[in-house]
Amino acid sequence: MFLGQLKVSSPILWFGVSFITGLIISSCSNLPTPLSNQQKSNSDPLNNQQEETEQDNKITEEKAKEGKSLTNSQPSPSPISQTLLSQNFPSVSDLPNSQIAPALEGHASRVELISFSRDGNLLASAEYQGIFIWDTKTREVRRILPGHRFSEYDTEPMLATSLAFSLDGSLLASSSWSQGGSPKKSLIIWNPNTGEEIRSLAGSVGCRDVIFSPDGGKLISSCGEGIQVWNPKTGEQLLNFYSELPVEAIALHPQGKILATVDLNLTGGEAGEESNAIKLWNLNAGGAQPLRTLKGHNRDINKIAFTPDGQFLVSGSFISGEEAEGTIKIWDWQQGKSIRTQGYDGESFSLSQDSKLIAGNFGDGILLELKTGQKIDSNINIPMQGGASALAFSPDGKILAWAGQPPTFPNPLIRLWPVGEPIAEELSLASAASNRANYMPIPLIDIWADGLPIIAEPKAIAVSPLRIPALKPAEEEEVSVEYPHASKAIVTITQTNLPDDSVLGLRYRIEFAPYGSQQQGKFWKVVWVGTQQKCQPGRGNQNWSSANCN
Repeated sequence: MFLGQLKVSSPILWFGVSFITGLIISSCSNLPTPLSNQQKSNSDPLNNQQEETEQDNKITEEKAKEGKSLTNSQPSPSPISQTLLSQNFPSVSDLPNSQIAPALEGHASRVELISFSRDGNLLASAEYQGIFIWDTKTREVRRILPGHRFSEYDTEPMLATSLAFSLDGSLLASSSWSQGGSPKKSLIIWNPNTGEEIRSLAGSVGCRDVIFSPDGGKLISSCGEGIQVWNPKTGEQLLNFYSELPVEAIALHPQGKILATVDLNLTGGEAGEESNAIKLWNLNAGGAQPLRTLKGHNRDINKIAFTPDGQFLVSGSFISGEEAEGTIKIWDWQQGKSIRTQGYDGESFSLSQDSKLIAGNFGDGILLELKTGQKIDSNINIPMQGGASALAFSPDGKILAWAGQPPTFPNPLIRLWPVGEPIAEELSLASAASNRANYMPIPLIDIWADGLPIIAEPKAIAVSPLRIPALKPAEEEEVSVEYPHASKAIVTITQTNLPDDSVLGLRYRIEFAPYGSQQQGKFWKVVWVGTQQKCQPGRGNQNWSSANCN
């Protein structure tokens, strides 16, 4: 590899630059598909009186499904242009409504879960490779947590199944489960600010769901068979009940005294008698007593939630695949009656803090009035964004966090959509977005396939198996490294006087966020990569630009 006048003094940096430059030039591949977490289980129902019959509910669900709402080419591109910019992805600011919908960029694979802290300052998001902690004000990654691993293969990631912040935001609980293997640690309590793993609970039995009590003093989980109640500060198990079958989903009433549970369908086939029913439990000092069972779904239920005012319980069942379809039910849980059924075509929904709105994939809309199902006009441009893989209202109800993969964008992202009035703030105030404005984002790849995080300094990225093509010769190359703050590093590589008919110069911007805990030392992960070109005379832009050269 010929570098010409490399203006770098460190020999470690030489190898790191070779790696990261090759990383950007190489063709990018998709990350492995997360292991399936969709299987559920069967059991016998609790005795209760139900006002809706099975036939009535099937008719209602069918009606709900029927009525549910649902580049210029460049002449004669050079080899360098073809290699780097074969996909002409727009920048975030080019997409409609971007000025009122800031984007959180950093994920390389599908975002499965998102959760706000109670004060709204932090947002946790989970993908296959780990758990991201975002600062919602700066819109940057504070830290990336390693997440969960398979017990049999310590380097193989296991997708988180649930995320929950404590009342004061000082703790984050994450759970993991898969029918394809056992997690090394089923339930982990983290310090989201430092990345420290405070403790792990429940061994390797696997946990499907986890929630904190309203006062933050208890942690409730569905691990193995049954429900557990923990003291999150000491790790002591305070209660274990209903040990008959694994539990798919749990929801706690805002007052903390009523718990809703749904059994898991382990067979993966048709819904059993209990995997499509909701059990309600009375929690008190003496333990948990069955209250009633809500029946009405004819498919497995995968998500339940009480409205913040405690008046209603919302449940969702969803079947993925070529003919993906789902049903949401709103229950008067005290009377044991379903008051409304709504069709939807997504796996996630979220309830606003005032209990008036529900967000989900409802055809061509995303916001509905909870009680009536009436579509709410909003500035959320769903057709341009695609479906949501995860949704969450902020605690104050003013922001809807939307995670997904826009069809014209290289990487999954999270958008912070204002609910109601637009955000009175220019996009340029977001440091991450403003400095990326003239760069073309490119797809991220898994740069530590062997399970090792990036080491020590971003300029020394010599970690995973290279499998990288040689860097194109350049007459001159400059490398700069800056640390705007403790949670961010930026490497900029500039190559000029390139021996190419079209492209005179290439520039790469590679952003990093801290990975793991502070106690483990400084480790970094690539969270964003963009590129610019400067063209030869007569072949395009003479200044640095995201546009292709002719």
